[in-house]
Amino acid sequence: DWYGVETDAWGHVTALRLSHNNLSGTISEKISKLTGLQHLDLSWNDLGGEIKDLDFFSNLTELETINLSRNHFSGELWPPNWSKLNRLKMLNLSFNQIKAVIFPIRWWSCMIEDGRMVDLILNGNYLYGDIPKSIQDHSDWNRLALQMIRQNSGGARLDYDKDIYLPDFTFTDLSDGSEHSIREVYSANKLTMLLHWDPLQESSGDFISTIVRRFHTLFCGQGFTVVGITPEGEEYREAAKRYIREQGISWTAVTDYRDSDGRRIILPDYPYPSYQLVDGSGKLRVDIFSNESFPTTFNLEKSSPMDMLSLAHTDYLNRFFWNIFGESTYESVDYRMDKQYETLKRASKGRGIDIVLLGDAFTDIDIATGHYRNVMEYAMESFFSIEPTKTYRDYFNVHMVYAVSRKAHIGDDASQVALGTVLDKTNGISNRLNLIPDYVYTVVPRGVIPYPSIIMNNNNAGLTYTKGTGIIEPNYSFSGYPAGGRESLKGLILHESVGHGFGLLADEYIDYLLADWQEISDSKKNRLKLNHEKGLSLNVSLTDDPSKVYWSHLIGHPRYPYVSIYKGGYYYLNGVWRSENESVMTQSESYLYFNAICRELLVKRILELSGEGYSFEKFLQTDSDEGRPGKGASVRLPFSIERNGWVHHPPVMLDGH
Repeated sequence: DWYGVETDAWGHVTALRLSHNNLSGTISEKISKLTGLQHLDLSWNDLGGEIKDLDFFSNLTELETINLSRNHFSGELWPPNWSKLNRLKMLNLSFNQIKAVIFPIRWWSCMIEDGRMVDLILNGNYLYGDIPKSIQDHSDWNRLALQMIRQNSGGARLDYDKDIYLPDFTFTDLSDGSEHSIREVYSANKLTMLLHWDPLQESSGDFISTIVRRFHTLFCGQGFTVVGITPEGEEYREAAKRYIREQGISWTAVTDYRDSDGRRIILPDYPYPSYQLVDGSGKLRVDIFSNESFPTTFNLEKSSPMDMLSLAHTDYLNRFFWNIFGESTYESVDYRMDKQYETLKRASKGRGIDIVLLGDAFTDIDIATGHYRNVMEYAMESFFSIEPTKTYRDYFNVHMVYAVSRKAHIGDDASQVALGTVLDKTNGISNRLNLIPDYVYTVVPRGVIPYPSIIMNNNNAGLTYTKGTGIIEPNYSFSGYPAGGRESLKGLILHESVGHGFGLLADEYIDYLLADWQEISDSKKNRLKLNHEKGLSLNVSLTDDPSKVYWSHLIGHPRYPYVSIYKGGYYYLNGVWRSENESVMTQSESYLYFNAICRELLVKRILELSGEGYSFEKFLQTDSDEGRPGKGASVRLPFSIERNGWVHHPPVMLDGH
């Protein structure tokens, strides 16, 4: 009559089912006296200790199932004699803190080989090592794999060669009561998300309303679908039905599902929300769960932990979906947010220099789900990510203006995007600049000269339109944000928006694609001389005379022993010189660092525009060469864009010079 205790006709204990029972401490070795015990379920408790210390289970030779999941068992060694458990059919050690080789040599073979198969459930630990070939070749490999692949990021990854395919199961759609098999769903689509969500959990709702909603809207017409799976139980079933009804969910939702043998397939689900992506053949492409590591490639390798609601995660999915679907064919239907704006930060020093952030080729769903805002916030942080803007952040106002485009990518038709940007063979992109002022001047008055920074969705070009000093009319900087190109976007913003658009700096790289890259022509010399007369492009020189370059006062200065005169810049190898070997203005995809003269020119501009006035002494008081290449660990930008690579083009001068 005792709770959780089952006996046979002779009074021998055959089962202990004490899950969710507030048990704590360690398991006593006295349990091994229950020699008739067949089933032991102590899951969802507060039990712990070294897993190897449970070797006395080997005396329980009648055991068929062991469930110690959702506890705190740890250790780096397995119980050596569990191989004696010849009747064992199921072992569930999931969601503990075990840090061990996944299959101890002493007992894995007897559990799997010779026609025997123990149902191993090991997700949620810190297991590592090679999965034996005999397990990968087992007829139940796909089921077994899904029960062990989700390991926490603190352990080394599991190694295996064989692809994992989703086992078939049937389910009832909670939205309409229709019956389906998962195979018929994934085989009808290019990509299916198995979304594990808790309808009673706020973070699951947030994930659905942002990430899931955005990608489903953008790609559901191209072969992407979602199957949402909740925990078992009537409470979850009813909560899911309410959520579907109240939120207008159009994808499939499931609570109960079974395979052909009536078993619930144990998919990696916890912690919620989490998901797997499978392709049209049912092959598992990724397994991602909250607060853990995201794959960096498509064979389930892991990177550093990230928040699933972060831009980093969305950026990863942008790249993944691009590789599957290419451009989204979705078109906006709601333009109410167009030209609405928010101020992201206010200056606390000086008059306040106005940066205006806009996005082109972002649709209504990008705005509704918060993706647009996340990108603009990332652009703002990129603007202030390195010196000197990092130190002078408080001198800037940053505004964000919403721009609703019909399409989610830059193409040949200017009418498809809000700001009129189109592809251009010469400069990567082009823009007539006739639409952008109406957006910029919704947030700042016409008498103020702002510094617009335009982020182009699904594009990898960088370009700045400059009208000179940017004091009478604004310069317009464009930075491409390709799928999966979050880090490259940072480099482009620093190069285009900070360097060209705001700082009036010249490019310092050599353009080897030019026919005359070896020697600057007279016409280009005259253009650079004119720029110098206007106070532009002072970070490059037409002379190598140390007394005549603009940075002559830095050469030999004790703070700047690395400043000198280097051949090459302004797109040419000869006839032009720069002050340091590397800089953001040399190649924005490699070094996140402004050289000393660029920093000084930027600080001078900030202090003059803010009304404080500039002096070299003020510059020295706050200057830092943090991130300088060769100074310890240089800030080298990871470059991982597979599509076309980074594309930069010289600024376009709009004054005819």
